[in-house]
Amino acid sequence: MWAGIKARQHTTPPNAPSSVALGYNSSASVVNAMFLMLSMFGINTLRASRVSLKIPAIHFTVFTLVGFTYGPQQPTVAHARRFTKELLYAFLTGHAISTGVALFIIPVSSRKVFFGEVIGFLQSCRGLLKSQLEFVRVLDHSEMCDTRQAGHSNVEEGDEDAIRAERRAVFDKKFGALKIASAGMLMLQAKLRDDVIFAKRETAYGYLTETDIHQIYQLLRDITIPISGLSTIGDIVGRMTEASDTPKPSSQANPEGVSEDDRKDWLAMIEEVYGSFDRMITILDESILHILISLKFLPAPAAMPEDVEKGFTDPKPGQLGFGDFLLRRTEEFREQRSTHLRLWAEQRGLGSVFQTTTKHHTGPSTESKGDGSRLGNTSHEVLASRRLHVILYMEYLLYSVCMAILKLVRFAEAKSSDSTFDKKHIIFPKLKTVIKWVRGLVNGEDIDPTANVDQSAGVESVYLGDSFRTPKDPEHLPAKTMWQRFGNHLRAVPRLLGSDSVRFGARVTIAVMSIAVICYIRQTHKFFIRQRVVWCLVMIAIGMSPSSGSAIFILLGNLVVTFVGMIGAYINCTLFAHCPTSSQRVSQV
Repeated sequence: MWAGIKARQHTTPPNAPSSVALGYNSSASVVNAMFLMLSMFGINTLRASRVSLKIPAIHFTVFTLVGFTYGPQQPTVAHARRFTKELLYAFLTGHAISTGVALFIIPVSSRKVFFGEVIGFLQSCRGLLKSQLEFVRVLDHSEMCDTRQAGHSNVEEGDEDAIRAERRAVFDKKFGALKIASAGMLMLQAKLRDDVIFAKRETAYGYLTETDIHQIYQLLRDITIPISGLSTIGDIVGRMTEASDTPKPSSQANPEGVSEDDRKDWLAMIEEVYGSFDRMITILDESILHILISLKFLPAPAAMPEDVEKGFTDPKPGQLGFGDFLLRRTEEFREQRSTHLRLWAEQRGLGSVFQTTTKHHTGPSTESKGDGSRLGNTSHEVLASRRLHVILYMEYLLYSVCMAILKLVRFAEAKSSDSTFDKKHIIFPKLKTVIKWVRGLVNGEDIDPTANVDQSAGVESVYLGDSFRTPKDPEHLPAKTMWQRFGNHLRAVPRLLGSDSVRFGARVTIAVMSIAVICYIRQTHKFFIRQRVVWCLVMIAIGMSPSSGSAIFILLGNLVVTFVGMIGAYINCTLFAHCPTSSQRVSQV
């Protein structure tokens, strides 16, 4: 504005009338147009290359668009200073109101959002474990265990097909519920990954520090891997039944009564697996509740009076020592289930299943005696091997979930016992985090929360090779002299000018100036000011996006919201015009 006013002063005759001295001036218009083009090009190039600066770039865009379109009509520096001050006060008033709302009226911080997602993630884990238990309960309905019920070998074929279809429908329903629960948990994990960055950077008043938040995220991520693997059991069972080499029960290959006894044995095995899973999932459910209580995410339950006659009882959620109880139960579960499965297999002549099963899948099954007994025995071992390995895989995943939850239980108990939750205090982000944040803003790099690994914790760094390094340019050898290194710096200029960010800045500048040009022409200048065409420029600048899909979505959103706002403004103006007192005030103004 100052440069435009000086151009007006240098091109206006000393004795010019006020209509000329204070009216339209082409030199002032050209100067403001040049600065508007430069500002639009620079800020939109920066907005395209630094996505995190989108909101500040919008503020800068609106401020400069209003300033440089009203700048040509500013006659003196005092008028320009007063106009800029009022515009600045309008922006600062909006920031002050939004800050007051964020701090006092609706105080929702990034840490609060992250902790809410942590609670949702742990609650979804509880739901997923219960869905897994229901899935195990109907595992005998699958084709892997032969959907014919024990004791119904003499039913008609039509009735048997109806029974198979009904039991298969129950199995598919429980498996679908398991997949939905797993998908919901993974969705929350994805949100945690995005929000942990902002929660770690935030200055807050609370209990947990930035390091605690990072450890919680890492422990939750360790839980995600094994607990999400539980939902793959249904897919494995389905692929087992769809495999072309899956042995089918046949009355010719097995004597009468053998397959019936085999089904009874496997149904009994499923019942035992369900019982052991029921006990462990109940303990895991209490462990997750213990974590929520220990981290002050949920209120502690009311203390129940102890019954002295019962003697020692297991610790309840929220009590210290629950981690030792979980560890003891986990080790008992693993030892008992391994011993029971091995004993069960040895009693049925399937001890070789625990040693190797490669021969069952790759070895030929054509060796048989004249009566075909050898072939039946091989088919029996193949089917038993697959069933046992599914059960072993399920129990190993459950054991891995127990150990991952145990780590989080230990962390929660450590924080509840080291006076972390005794008193709230102001928490500032670490200097290292602030430096990474500023470096990411300058370099345009997104900070990956998984990359912030404490090397002192015993984590080994993995060498990924030369594949992730910058590829060498076959047309230019590495610089050796000072002038060659200076030439490499000069080559950065054409790379910058040919980048996508610069092209986007040029597109926005051309689009804005195609409308803004009427502000700097004598015949249309007054029309531009009176009709507030500057808002057209604002919508162009903030509505354009580097990607076409995002730009179309923003355009449609702006159209819908503008149409709704127009209806509301029309209703407001109609009601305001029919009010007598308001009409008198308008006429007075």
